[in-house]
Amino acid sequence: FEPLDTPEPPPGPPADWPATGKPVSLKDQIRTVDLLGDWRALWPVRDQGSRGMCVPFAANACLEWRTLSPGTGTRRLSSSFLFQRTATLPGGAGATALGLKLGGARTAMAQDGVCRASSWPDAMMLDAEPSAAAFADAETRRTASIAYW
Repeated sequence: FEPLDTPEPPPGPPADWPATGKPVSLKDQIRTVDLLGDWRALWPVRDQGSRGMCVPFAANACLEWRTLSPGTGTRRLSSSFLFQRTATLPGGAGATALGLKLGGARTAMAQDGVCRASSWPDAMMLDAEPSAAAFADAETRRTASIAYW
């Protein structure tokens, strides 16, 4: 029996690496990166503002992108509707004390769907019950195809 060779330890950080606890300076290296390119006209960036709606915005963006039509763009989906439906899942399945869960948004999309923003605008109060028209519109967009890990 012969012992296995021990691998060489990985090299340390480069000599010019900043000291521990100090951020890397990007001073003159800041650039704008346009991830959407020509798609921006068809799928404009949305601003959730200071509202804690990152999960509904992200889940809706996935569905909007999946259904994007290069000829006509996308129909905006209601993040307020998805927020309300996710936050009110039975047994707290859609939320924690820190906010909504992506898995909860996926469940709400499968159960209730998600309506167009024109049926339930994002400016609606987050604790308001969506209208019957919003629910009817959402039923046409039930999906469980949003994956998460």
